[in-house]
Amino acid sequence: MLLKRLPIFAALAAWPLAAQTLSFTSLTVAAGNSPISVRLADFNGDSAPDIVVINGGGSDTVTVLLNQGGGNFSAPITTATGGLGG
Repeated sequence: MLLKRLPIFAALAAWPLAAQTLSFTSLTVAAGNSPISVRLADFNGDSAPDIVVINGGGSDTVTVLLNQGGGNFSAPITTATGGLGG
């Protein structure tokens, strides 16, 4: 299965939040075939935002990438939706 890649931007901020300079680093991650929607949510209860991608194009799957900290994410975990998500 070929995987498309989506650019994910990680914001690095310093405390305090008032009048700060932000820098962004581009990160490309494998996200599944024909991604049609991307959301951030904590899927494993570690208080870090994970990435979920809904894949269209007839694949009927969702892909989750777990946040491993430091701007790193796990290998894609792809699950069939039974035709209810694409």
